[in-house]
Amino acid sequence: MTLIALSGVMPETEYVQIVECVASNLAQTFRFGYYTYQDIKQEAHVLCIRALPRWDKQRSLYTFLYSHVRNRLCNLKRDNYERREPPCLTCPINAYHDCRCLEHDNMMDCSWYNKWHVRNSAKKTLMSPSNLDHLYNCEPQSNFESQLEDQEFLDYVENELAEPFSTNFRKLRRGEEISDAERSELMEKVWQVKEDARA
Repeated sequence: MTLIALSGVMPETEYVQIVECVASNLAQTFRFGYYTYQDIKQEAHVLCIRALPRWDKQRSLYTFLYSHVRNRLCNLKRDNYERREPPCLTCPINAYHDCRCLEHDNMMDCSWYNKWHVRNSAKKTLMSPSNLDHLYNCEPQSNFESQLEDQEFLDYVENELAEPFSTNFRKLRRGEEISDAERSELMEKVWQVKEDARA
């Protein structure tokens, strides 16, 4: 496909240099979520190859590819990450003037803006890598009840704890309240039992 579209117009090496230049320039601007510079650059290369049959040879190849790929990368980012423009510019009640809303002091009170914001936030959350360190570095102060859900572990801990910790532990398992000081001491003891079981 590339050689047919380029035959008699320009050498393939010149085409490769133009594509590389377009891809490198746009990849800096369009990084988002977990798409890295290299990912966007690769996507730009593919878009350049797909656009070549539509190139009007009377126009500059660089300008054509830059415009085409930029528009496609805008679509990619919009579809997978966020829409750049909030709906305020096309406000159905015409309340947006001079870069501010005349109807709502808090933009989240506007149903149009709120829906846009929720959609964009959901997309961003899905595309942003999460920090999972907290799953591996559990501290004794982490959610106590969530660490005690496994039945076998609960029975093991209850057998390993001395009084008054075992009594407080049974209270928690039954859903009864204990004081914050008792809870803190119990958490430390359970943590010790957990660490001893790992060793």
